[in-house]
Amino acid sequence: MPDAFISYSRTDKPFVERLVQTLTAVGRDVWVDFADIPFATDWWAEIQAGIEASSSVVFVISPDALESRYCGLEVNHAQNNNKRLIPIVCRRPGDTPVPPHISSLNWIFFDDLAQFETSAQQLLTTLDTDIESERQLTRLLLRAKAWAARGHSDSPVS
Repeated sequence: MPDAFISYSRTDKPFVERLVQTLTAVGRDVWVDFADIPFATDWWAEIQAGIEASSSVVFVISPDALESRYCGLEVNHAQNNNKRLIPIVCRRPGDTPVPPHISSLNWIFFDDLAQFETSAQQLLTTLDTDIESERQLTRLLLRAKAWAARGHSDSPVS
């Protein structure tokens, strides 16, 4: 199962090649179209399968990606399949409108190439973090503390 599906505009391919190289160098399984779509296959079916098989979808933000019909289809397919969307900025959008389901998320900025390694580490940490599980654990811990505060025993034997 891939750790991440990369959705991007072809204009940003040199950036994505570096990103994929960085992620795979530390053992991440990355799904990206230029490496994972076999020749003579239905490319859209392959993309859909890649999204469905991946743990997360990394959306590479740039003006071109935001205007791309295909990037929009990929992001919509990811949402329809309840995939975690991780937006990263390759090039700032400028005046290009950003859909609310992307603008509402906290972005990782890769637009300063001098900070590429720092941004890559932020992405790796994000890929490793299961936010929903951490929130569930926090809720359970808070409930256990409240239980104990009300004088209930934490011992399994009464």
